[in-house]
Amino acid sequence: MLYHTLFFRLKAELTEAQLADFDAAFHRFEEIPHVKHVIVGPNVASTQSEQFSDGYSRAAIVILEGREHFDAYVNHRIHKEGEEVGMWMVDGMTIVDIEG
Repeated sequence: MLYHTLFFRLKAELTEAQLADFDAAFHRFEEIPHVKHVIVGPNVASTQSEQFSDGYSRAAIVILEGREHFDAYVNHRIHKEGEEVGMWMVDGMTIVDIEG
């Protein structure tokens, strides 16, 4: 398995509807072959302390069947459509990929 983990600093002025669109774009990734599951939502640590969140307000985990499927996932039409929906909302992000 590959755990494609993304941490986002989203623009502060986003509406609840825009955040819902952001999350929905991630959930569509489950339609991409070899994507097992997607988890996306607010960083609950950011409501407790800036010390723990480092300014990241939202996070996502995309679980792929294996590292060998990563390029196909990133280049898939649905992934590209998701980038169009959400990347303008992002002020910064960090990506960490873990094999397990």
